Amino acid sequence: MMKLGSVCPCYNEQEVLMWSAEQLTVLLDGLVANQKISADSFVMLVNDGSRDRTWELITRLNQTNSYFRGVNLSRNVGHQNAIMAGMMT
Repeated sequence: MMKLGSVCPCYNEQEVLMWSAEQLTVLLDGLVANQKISADSFVMLVNDGSRDRTWELITRLNQTNSYFRGVNLSRNVGHQNAIMAGMMT
């Protein structure tokens, strides 16, 4: 079965990150249940130098939901570079 890995750059997303994670979890659960992707599929959330609680929320998601992983960049490098950092990780 295919393992799906997705990269999502995040910059100051504290207001919407948990809602987005809920929606992605429903989507991934459905794909796993229908045997379209393997259960070890994931979303790599890349904190692109956020100044709010985005990294704290990514850390919490990583601890409570096996679909989510995180990378914390030391400063804002732009969404394309954040995507590349997530892909390289």
